Amino acid sequence: MVKKAFVILLGTAGIVLPNMTPGRWLAIVSSCIPIYFLVQYPSLKLGVTYWILSMLLHYIVLFGTFTKGGFKEFWLRTSVTKEEAHRKFEAWLSFAFFHNGMAFSYLYFTSMNEQYLTLYSAFWIMGIGLLLQVIGFIIKFLASWQIGLAIYYYKDMFIEEKVIEFESKGIFKYMSNPLYSWGQLNGYGAALYVFSWYGIGAVLINQLCFYWFYYALEKPFVSRFYAHSLPEVPIKIGRRRTRNKKLAVSGLGSG
Repeated sequence: MVKKAFVILLGTAGIVLPNMTPGRWLAIVSSCIPIYFLVQYPSLKLGVTYWILSMLLHYIVLFGTFTKGGFKEFWLRTSVTKEEAHRKFEAWLSFAFFHNGMAFSYLYFTSMNEQYLTLYSAFWIMGIGLLLQVIGFIIKFLASWQIGLAIYYYKDMFIEEKVIEFESKGIFKYMSNPLYSWGQLNGYGAALYVFSWYGIGAVLINQLCFYWFYYALEKPFVSRFYAHSLPEVPIKIGRRRTRNKKLAVSGLGSG
């Protein structure tokens, strides 16, 4: 279990240990060199620029893969198996995830300013930020543990086959969308902890982009392949409490 937790934590950060190759390690390590110099010379402009570039890479890979006539068709055509094609996609997406995480961290680092949030006590703001980070991390980790890294990297969508038989248990028994929704609390919490309005805005934009991808491309797939096993999630309507019968599971992929 400890080994699995370690693999999942690194995998969600862009380092998928079971599938790492010398080329993928080289890409990660070599790209850390400019990051080192960015840290030595912190600049808000560079922070915003790095974040924008990481977002472009992230969503160009996602949308560019799953839109009709996109990268997916090329990778499938130039690979011997679907597994090999997905590994190519995973390599690009994991690289994007790695730099997306680094870019958010650098943006927090270069935009922290306690004066931005002086309306309230700094102690309480930091406490709330830390609490949100813990809650968001737990939710995201539990969801990632349940679905596994293959689904986290959209393997089912890519090969258009069921990778797991989804069951409405665990975190998905209570939340239909843990990765794209409540799992994002760790990002908001980190931004609050360092008093960064830029960070809060960046997390919000990223979350909206995730939902854009979900409604445009992921939801149709989820409806086709998991419709029979979607969890029933409690919904409050006025003072009455009911359960919807088939609430579409979003966020089966990364978050």
